Order: sequence, then structure tokens, then C-alpha cells
Amino acid sequence: MIHKFSMNGYNIVLDVDGGSVHILDDVAYELVDLYEENTKEEIISKLENKFTAEQIEEAYDEITSLKEEGLLFTTDTYEFNPNFINREKVVKALCLHVSHDCNLRCKYCFASQGDFGGEKEIMNFEVGKAAIDYLIANSGNRRNLEIDFFGGEPLMNFDVVKQLVEYGRSIEKENDKNTKIGKHDKADHVNEIQEGLNQREKDDGAFFCSYLSFMEGYRYVRRVIERSGQSAYLLLCTMTDGKGVPLEKGERLGKVAEELEQAIRNSLRRGDMFTRYSDNQFLMLLLGIRQEDCAIVVERINGYFEKASRKNYLKYSTAPISEIREADDCAHFHNMDSMWGE
Repeated sequence: MIHKFSMNGYNIVLDVDGGSVHILDDVAYELVDLYEENTKEEIISKLENKFTAEQIEEAYDEITSLKEEGLLFTTDTYEFNPNFINREKVVKALCLHVSHDCNLRCKYCFASQGDFGGEKEIMNFEVGKAAIDYLIANSGNRRNLEIDFFGGEPLMNFDVVKQLVEYGRSIEKENDKNTKIGKHDKADHVNEIQEGLNQREKDDGAFFCSYLSFMEGYRYVRRVIERSGQSAYLLLCTMTDGKGVPLEKGERLGKVAEELEQAIRNSLRRGDMFTRYSDNQFLMLLLGIRQEDCAIVVERINGYFEKASRKNYLKYSTAPISEIREADDCAHFHNMDSMWGE
């Protein structure tokens, strides 16, 4: 399957099944549409009023070369794959386009003021009901399902939205389904919320998160220890070249960072958290430890890391959370004078 379009002066051709993207000149771009159903001579005859025979032949040879290399007109490898053909077709989510209209009609809207360039219409209840029935009937053994409302502006069809929510709720229990409709729905009991929160994490060991999540976690922990008096430390680990210079972006840094992340995950406790602070740094939040315990953590990380990469160096610094001033919310790190390597 081929998808082609022109944008910003470029002729772009996408080989959908193979994933290749090509930028072609005007001759090859037009020739693509004729290639599979016409001979070379027929193509020359059809395009000779626009291009010279030499240009057409050159473009034809280019397209042929791409096809032979498996970069154009590729075959869908899933079409005859038994695992694909015989798979259980399960539907887990449904997006209901309930309104082909919007009350704001912003000129810059990607949906052409809500109607996507078509007629302004709204979905009736019967269509939405049939869609929900289809979702339930084709969800197989999957218990957790999802229904979203889209537009235009969905609330321009608010009565139908409410009817569909009510209908979805009325049939989910008898079908042993747990349906998330819209965003967060009202829970009948806190256990329903806890069930979602307790979904099994994909990794054991310390909790790895984005830096934004780390910031929120850190601020919460700081509030807790202000009241409890518990000790907590930040530990910063920098990957260097062995001479104290932080590693720069590249294949070497990528490999070292991957090994170090796993070493940290295995070395810290499940109650500790860490994040990638920068390209060459990891930041850890250690709960319930003292200054001298930080050195034990460093030794543990080094021990795991040594097995994977002995030729790289790690540099550490620490900061107790209790000494971080609330006014500037900045951590003032103290070097541990711990450089480790081969």
C-alpha cells in the first residue's frame, strides 16, 4: 500500500506496509501511481506530454530499484500470518464521536470548527447504544474497558452523553465488565480506586520515575519528615570519563546509563525513588538513612555496576533534605570524594 502527498514543496511517498518514507521528484511522484498496472512503454506514453522519455526512464529505474530493495510496494507480512489470521479479535476501547459541531468554532481548529469539513451532525442514542453493545460483545475475556466521547464539542450533545453513560453503567455488571467512561468516574467504594492504584508494577526494586514526578515526591517527603523527624538524603551520581569530566552524549554514555540505571534499581530499597536528572546524572531520594549510610548505598551501587562496566567512573555527592531551605527549595550537595573505576 502506498500513501503519497505533497507538503512544503516536497513530494512524499510512504510505503505503508514496509514503513519506508521517500522524497521523490515530480516525475517519480507521478510515475508511482502508474507503476504496478502499466508496462514501462505504457508509462512513457502516458507521461510523455509532461516529461521527456529520458526523465521517465530514469524515474522508472529508480522506482524499480526501490521495489527490488524492499523499500517500495512491499507486501503486508501480517496478511497471511496464522497468528494474525487466527487471533482472538478483542476490542478494549471505544471513542464515540457524538458531536460533529462546536459552539466556539475557532478558526485555527484542526477539526474545521468542529465539523471536520462535513455536515454538522450529532449522534443519536441508538447509534451510541449499538456501539457500546458492540464493545461489550467483542471484548472477550478483557474486563477493564474504556469509552471516550469526542467531537467537535461533545457537550453540545450532552443529553445523549448522559444517556450513554447511564446505559453503559447499567450493563457492565451483568457482563462482568469494569468500564472507564470519560475521565475519572465516581467510585462507589474506595476499594474500586485502590484496585486501579494497586496494578502490578512492571519492575521490582527502587521506584524509577520522571523528574517531574520526582519533584512532587520529594516535596511530599519533605513535608513528612518536617513532622516525623525522619532523616532523608538526596544522592546525585554523575557518570564521568575517569578524569572527573562528565560523559558527553554518545553511544558510550547510552550504554553506561543503561547499566547504571539497572545497578541503582537493584541497589536501593523498594521505598526509595530515583530519576534521570540529566544526560549523565541520576538523582536518588533515600528515606530513613543517615550520612554514613549513603556511603553504604554508594558501595552497593558500585558493586552492581562493576559487574557490567569496569572502565567507567562514577562520582557522587549528597544533600540532607532537612538542611534544604524551603525558601529557595534548592539542594546544596556535598561531594563525597568518591570516584570509582577500574
